[in-house]
Amino acid sequence: MRASRVSRLQGPRLRGFGADRTLFLCSAACCLWVGLRILQTGQTHYRLLWWNLFLAWVPLGFARAMELAGRIRSSAVRWACTGATGVLWLLFFPNAPYLFTDLIHAHRAPAGQYWVDFSLILGCAVAGWMAGLASLRVMHARVASWWGSVAGWGFCSLAWLAAGVGVYLGRVLRLHSWDVLLHPPGFWQGLSQWILQMGRNPEAPGFPLGFAAVVGISYVLVHSLAQGVFVERPTCSENAPTAEKPTLGGGRTSS
Repeated sequence: MRASRVSRLQGPRLRGFGADRTLFLCSAACCLWVGLRILQTGQTHYRLLWWNLFLAWVPLGFARAMELAGRIRSSAVRWACTGATGVLWLLFFPNAPYLFTDLIHAHRAPAGQYWVDFSLILGCAVAGWMAGLASLRVMHARVASWWGSVAGWGFCSLAWLAAGVGVYLGRVLRLHSWDVLLHPPGFWQGLSQWILQMGRNPEAPGFPLGFAAVVGISYVLVHSLAQGVFVERPTCSENAPTAEKPTLGGGRTSS
């Protein structure tokens, strides 16, 4: 029973790397769009979208790496690699929804071109977020296959909250995912600063919770669409009728 549920959760297009091609093409198109905008305006601040879009793809890379780690024969090595990639995925996952906060840079657009830049940044944000959602669905399927459906959705809830906190730490406190490993004192100082602001600054709890809600809602919708929840499957009686067989004479019989 559990195996069938996990199979439905993974879906036929998430069992390999083929589904990533469409996501990659969308992101590549956005990168080209950014390049054309730089050539048109001569403004180089658009280059930050390239970097942030790349960071949005890192979680999907770790998710796929976890899938490959599951094929390692040695149990100890397999679980060590799985745990390491899982932790790294959780650290970098907030970079995917973080792209939406780059919309604040739309005000730097040339005069009369605000909505042009807004659509450019939004396109990059959607492309990066789709890669983030794909990575979360891979992780969801992994956890559900190990510990069941309840644990899988519990993991998703943790990821949504971590994404909200991570976006806040990145946008407001200007921390990075790699600061946990490269600059631990600065990271923990920023985290403590956020916790201390909880009672004084309404944005401190509101910003992360709001983003966590957006992440959760978007994932549930995408997951439901992938599961075919909104598509009514035809019954046997609703199958398309077979083609009418021709008569021996090649035409229809007359009445």
